Amino acid sequence: MSGILKKLFSFGSRPVKRLLQHPGELCVGDRIRFGVLEQSFVSEREFTVTDINTYTFGDQRYPEFTLLESNKVPLYLMVGEQDLQSGVRQLTLSGMVSREDLQRLFDLEELERLFEQRNGSSLQLHRKGPEPPTLRGWTAEVYQLRPWPRKGIYFRGDYRGSDFLFEPGKGEGFDYHLLSDAARRHALEIEIYEDGDVEIFLSVMLSEEEVVALLPGEGEGLSG
Repeated sequence: MSGILKKLFSFGSRPVKRLLQHPGELCVGDRIRFGVLEQSFVSEREFTVTDINTYTFGDQRYPEFTLLESNKVPLYLMVGEQDLQSGVRQLTLSGMVSREDLQRLFDLEELERLFEQRNGSSLQLHRKGPEPPTLRGWTAEVYQLRPWPRKGIYFRGDYRGSDFLFEPGKGEGFDYHLLSDAARRHALEIEIYEDGDVEIFLSVMLSEEEVVALLPGEGEGLSG
């Protein structure tokens, strides 16, 4: 058989292209494209997964995907568990809030007092000046403190597809506080770490239908 025919009939010589069925299968180097969204710098744009880390709450484990686009401002995508009835996974897309933006949006004294009050207490948005384009679509007018806090542990690294064993000192423990609007579409997420560090995120809850494309990169995907 000639060399040309050997190449023609050499089935299996080409690598199998990965198919991504849902965002929870993303790996570093993969890309995700969103549909039309309120958030202008996310709407109809494509992002690359640059890192994957893990949040745990009790025996629940959630991957967090770091997404980057050309503007170099990282976003974070967390994929919830699949609903047994609908089969849909809730997606949480978040951006870290700087202290300057936090002061521009909220009364910090009011936010501080909120943690001394009961669950269900509300936080009003107080815009000081025009809203920056990067925050457009990320905020609600009123937030309610939900019945939390929860204890969580943040682990650096991707633990999907592997046996997860807790190793003392490996993760970073934190208290998690959640404020969201009545529709539970917008949220303010606060993580207070044991070392005193505080991270605050503005988040929006998305459905899988608002993701229009999942594009595999050059990686090998999940193992295990």
